[in-house]
This record gives sequence, structure tokens and C-alpha cells, in this order.
Amino acid sequence: MNHTQVVLCSATILFPAIAGIIKFRNTERIYYPFIIYLWVATLNEIISYFISLLGYSTTLNNNIFILAEALLILWQFKEWEIFHSYKKGYAILALALVAIWLLDNSNIERLSSITTPFRLFYSFMIVLMSIHINNRLAFTYKKNLLKSPMFIICCGFTIYFTYKILVEVFWIYGLNSTKDFRIDVYAILTWINALINILYLVAIICIPKKPHYTEL
Repeated sequence: MNHTQVVLCSATILFPAIAGIIKFRNTERIYYPFIIYLWVATLNEIISYFISLLGYSTTLNNNIFILAEALLILWQFKEWEIFHSYKKGYAILALALVAIWLLDNSNIERLSSITTPFRLFYSFMIVLMSIHINNRLAFTYKKNLLKSPMFIICCGFTIYFTYKILVEVFWIYGLNSTKDFRIDVYAILTWINALINILYLVAIICIPKKPHYTEL
């Protein structure tokens, strides 16, 4: 995969982000964290693009982005009431994410390198919560699940972050020792990222308009 293909695949995040901007005012608040997440992801892709043009590594800004990503997605699950039976769960997980990230990036040298513990932790968290939400929807959602924005988003989360877990496991066991293998792994991740962004666009389109109430 050449640089142009990577840039084009990454740029697909613009589609759901722009759709989110268009629909934001008429979207229910429970989807606000996801739309904000799309905006932050788009901003990070733009920053990464210009940093790479200058010939520098994008690891530092990506390490900062993954903390924002984890916290925004956790906030989204909170809006979907995944913590309704244990209110303190949200605060505990948010603090755990920040603590693990700080330990993982304890100095500027580590912040500028790829580390595994935080990436594994938040990816597992997102996959498990996504599966939980979709299991709940399977029993409670009365309409077509394939038109549920919540279901579509969670499917996207599950596919993307499961692959990210596999990538981190590859790194732990030293399977990234050959250049060709690393290139193939990241090429697959790039294509998956593009497909998931299209899935997010479908989810944004499926989000129903916010109901308007009138006083009688």
C-alpha cells in the first residue's frame, strides 16, 4: 500500500464527521460523544498528515489522541446507560484509563514511542462494552437492528478494536520482526479503518431526528 492510498483511506473519516456536523443540531444528545469523537479523529488525521509531510513521526500526537478516543468512547457508553446499575463505574474506568495512560507515557521519550498496555486495555474495554450493548439491543430493540445507529456503531467498534488487539498481541510476541509483516498488518488495519468509517457514516445517516416538543 503506497502513501497516497493510506492518506485516502484515512481521509474517509471526513464523511461521517461532515455528516455529523450537518445533523448535529437535530441529533439526540445521546449521540453527541460519538460525533465529537469523529471530529477529534478528523483533527488528528489532519495533524498527522501535515506532520508526515514535514518528515516527522506522528507517534506523539497519536498517543495523545488515543487517550481522547478512549475517554470519548467511554462517555458515549455512559450516554447509552451501560453504567445504569453501577453509577460509579464510569468514573472508575475514566480514572483507570488516565492512570494507565500516564504510566504508559511517563516521559516525553515514552510519549514519542508506541507502547502496548494502554492500547490493549482500552481496546478490550471498548470491545466488551460494544458486545454488551449489542446483546442488550438484540433482546430489546423492536425494529430492524441493521438500521439501529447504536448497533451499527458498536459493530464498527467491535471489528476495529478487535483487530487492534490482535496487532498489539503480535507486537508482544515479537511477530513484528520482519518489515514485510509489519507493512501487511498496517495495510489491513488501514483498509479496515476505511470500511469502518463508511459504517460510521451509515450510522450517522440512521440517527433519528431529535423530537420537537411543543407546549399546549
